[in-house]
Amino acid sequence: MENQSPDLQTTLHVGRARAGEMASVEWLVGRFSPLLLANATYRMGKILREVQDPEDVVNDVWLRVLPKLPELSPRDGRFTPVFAKYLSRTLVNRINELLEKHIKGKPRTLRGASSSPGAQNEEADPVAALPAETRGVVTRLVEREKHEACVVALRALGKEDRELVILRGVESRPYKELAVLLQKDAKVLAVCYQRALEKLRRQLPGTVFDDLQEA
Repeated sequence: MENQSPDLQTTLHVGRARAGEMASVEWLVGRFSPLLLANATYRMGKILREVQDPEDVVNDVWLRVLPKLPELSPRDGRFTPVFAKYLSRTLVNRINELLEKHIKGKPRTLRGASSSPGAQNEEADPVAALPAETRGVVTRLVEREKHEACVVALRALGKEDRELVILRGVESRPYKELAVLLQKDAKVLAVCYQRALEKLRRQLPGTVFDDLQEA
């Protein structure tokens, strides 16, 4: 499997994880957590990060996504784009939930403060189908990945390049939309994205950056 293309590796591991193979669950969590963590940190903003740790959000995302893997359908025989998009959408939904709960029209609560029993039960519901072994894998690997080279490389990028990698590479936003959002020409953004992606791939070949779309 080591010599296979990144797309094929991810497709194979998603298929095996759907069948309950823990080694493939570990591979997926370990490979994609750096991108999720960078995306969570970018999207949450300073205020929300004061009440919720991005690593906990990434943990939540995995615990929501993994039970749903059997429901994913491949596109043209490939799971990679479907899986990456589903991860990103789940992350955005989770952050929006946290914004509604902690920020919009509500008093701020310090991270670590106790919540009501009802809220705790509500947040536990999405992961009820996961066995303890899987929950342990997610927690362990997300915690480990925060120190991995992928996270360091993403954080070392300039702010605009990091935004491009997240918005284009991770979330697959079209350049037309990014041009409006970032106030730059779409062709310029395409060149900047390609350069940032090539830089990451040179720094860390054989990592999750190989899974990002090319252009």
